Amino acid sequence: MAPSTIHKSGPMTPTERQRRWREKARKQAAAHYRGRGTGENHWFTPLEHIEAAREVMGNIDVDPASHPDAQRWIGAAQFYTRKSNGLDKPWFGRVWLNPPYARDEIGPFIEKLGVEIDAGRTTEAILLTHAYTDTLWFQKAVLFSVGSCFTLGRIKFIDINYVLSNPTQGQTFFYYGCNWERFCRVFSEFGVLCQWQLPPARQPDQRQEAAD
Repeated sequence: MAPSTIHKSGPMTPTERQRRWREKARKQAAAHYRGRGTGENHWFTPLEHIEAAREVMGNIDVDPASHPDAQRWIGAAQFYTRKSNGLDKPWFGRVWLNPPYARDEIGPFIEKLGVEIDAGRTTEAILLTHAYTDTLWFQKAVLFSVGSCFTLGRIKFIDINYVLSNPTQGQTFFYYGCNWERFCRVFSEFGVLCQWQLPPARQPDQRQEAAD
């Protein structure tokens, strides 16, 4: 599966975007960016990325993998925690999904998002994951996405004690919906954008027709 050409639309020119990326990279290097692994599975998304998702989608109807503390700035109309289990609930409308990153937990959330989109319950979604491009769940996320934003540098997630984390890898935002141009305009600030072009044989609906 190969990406199409890099999308360059947006308020910034390529030169301006490169200048901003270089500036951000210098700041990260100056901060002695180091990774750490704590085993903690609650990693809250920084406000700037939530605001970007809200700018693209207009609102967040469902946050299916959340924590009450994170809702202070996410403000989803409906959210589910580990206890209330969003995997057992329908996801109606616009979805923000930052799933648990544990190897045995992230896959079911990717599968569930695909099911909700195919069923028409989820009308638009932004998914945030680590950029583990070699994993099955990552490639499934690509399969039914419109496109992605690969971050420049690494997102400093917030842990349960409100301490910034330093992950050991970069991240990817996946977009699902009809506002790809708006997603590009907003998320070009965070990294490089790529619109996926899937071969017909890999389209989920055509695979199903072939199976029938």
